[in-house]
Amino acid sequence: MRGSIPRPPTPSNGVPSRKSGGLAADPPKVPALPQTAPALEPWFGSRLEGLGPFEPAPALAVAVSGGVDSLTLLALTCRWARARGGRVVALCVNHGLRAAAAGEAARVQRQAEAWGAEGIILTRPDRPPQTSLQEEARIFRHAALEEACRARGVLHLLLAHHQNDQAETVLERLARSSGPDGLAAMASITHRPGVRLLRPFLDVPKTALVATAHALGLSWDEDPSNQDPRFERARWRALAPPWPPRA
Repeated sequence: MRGSIPRPPTPSNGVPSRKSGGLAADPPKVPALPQTAPALEPWFGSRLEGLGPFEPAPALAVAVSGGVDSLTLLALTCRWARARGGRVVALCVNHGLRAAAAGEAARVQRQAEAWGAEGIILTRPDRPPQTSLQEEARIFRHAALEEACRARGVLHLLLAHHQNDQAETVLERLARSSGPDGLAAMASITHRPGVRLLRPFLDVPKTALVATAHALGLSWDEDPSNQDPRFERARWRALAPPWPPRA
């Protein structure tokens, strides 16, 4: 990416400041949808068109955790859909596993609505079992996201998996001695009952998404479980070589 990437303002993380007397201030305003296209946007538009077909006025859902990858995907998708007279639904799943999760989901909802999207929080009614915690959470998340799409008549669900995620998936499946089908890793398009899962970022390295988020002036939340060595995925993330490989 040419030129310097503007650094985002120091994120407030959406935590209200405390006034005297212990009263919480109003939540900070979320940034408006930027009018200037970042460098990744022309590529993203072409990539998304290649994952079609879409309706003349497309209806899209985006799975948004509040992290940099999914917020960047939401921003680019909102701009793409708005230019075509479409609509976007931002779906955020709250598993209730961390005290901060509810606040993070609320920030996602506010940000989505500020960008003209519908913000929906999907809350798990019970806690997943502590054994295979992340796998159980993944199964619930995908089921909840797909059901929310079907309930709203949205055919296309965008997921923010990127090139680094793809590399981690291959390493994880190699360790499990997956066969040829398993080693195929994630697909750009996956057909589910009544829903198409679209992954437009599979060819994009994490660094490009972070640079785009900075260019858009975004602030985001970091999920500590992504670096928690108790979880298999986090251990693979720590062991995976830099991606794309350095020359």
